[in-house]
Amino acid sequence: MEYRAVGTFGSTKVVWGLSLNEIARELAAPFNEEQAWGVCHQCSVKLSCLSSERVPPLQPSNVVVTAEGKVEVIAATDGKIFQHGSRELVYELGVLVYSLLDYGLGEEEERDLSAPLEALIGWMTLDSGSVASERLDSMSGDCIEHYFKAIKMCESRLKGVANPSAYYHSVCRALLDMALLIKKAKEEDSSEAAVLHEIRSCWQEVMSEVERGVILNKVFLEWWQMKMNVYRFSHIQ
Repeated sequence: MEYRAVGTFGSTKVVWGLSLNEIARELAAPFNEEQAWGVCHQCSVKLSCLSSERVPPLQPSNVVVTAEGKVEVIAATDGKIFQHGSRELVYELGVLVYSLLDYGLGEEEERDLSAPLEALIGWMTLDSGSVASERLDSMSGDCIEHYFKAIKMCESRLKGVANPSAYYHSVCRALLDMALLIKKAKEEDSSEAAVLHEIRSCWQEVMSEVERGVILNKVFLEWWQMKMNVYRFSHIQ
């Protein structure tokens, strides 16, 4: 789908992809931790390049993952100026990421997170009255250091990965690709039900590896892309 996203210097641009809300709906499952790290990293990178006053409050419905595995923020239709700074956007991003991890879970179900991810979300969603939060707020209202800290926390966990940014691009690109394939299969007639089941099974296979702590290396990501291309061209044309 096409969206008009926030650009640099107050401009807007047309981008293509799916919103996080649409992706979650197609996957019909909570995001796993690797996907959460990828979304958080790419959102932080994007926010560091934008003026906070042009960015609407962050929600899964207005954050788009593009075909390049990057993230864009849908622009307000009326060109509205928002009275918030990077501190507030970091908080909103933390809430957004947790909502994706919690997607579809019942009220009594609690998501267990790894210590590094829990620390990241905890830092991003600090209570406004805490000492640490006051120290964070002492930075200027639109200080990009807020985003750089989030980026650093996302990248520091990737031991031995030469290009963390490219890695997280791949994670987000695989996330979008999976959602698009499921969306395409659902739009076809009922004879594609078996294909949809295959796609979901393949996705679960990949994610079970991630949940066991496997970092998706370049070879693994290339294998995933190849397998998705096979499904796309041989089953869904």
